[in-house]
Amino acid sequence: MYCNLKMEMLRRKMSVEALAEILKITPSLLRRKITGFTEFNLEETEIILRLFPHHSFDYLFQSPTRSIKNGLKQNY
Repeated sequence: MYCNLKMEMLRRKMSVEALAEILKITPSLLRRKITGFTEFNLEETEIILRLFPHHSFDYLFQSPTRSIKNGLKQNY
């Protein structure tokens, strides 16, 4: 799950439905993408990055698995 993306959506009071409309996909597909069951395509990623210009790709699309792996690497 892309928790940071979800958190930034909540901070901006942006619903899944609103973002899905911007991305021209269904809300259910967006939910699958946010949870990691389906990947975002390049165009969707670029649109999201433009909507959240103060946040990097690495921040918005950081998954808990990547975060844990990076943390383990840093500790060893």
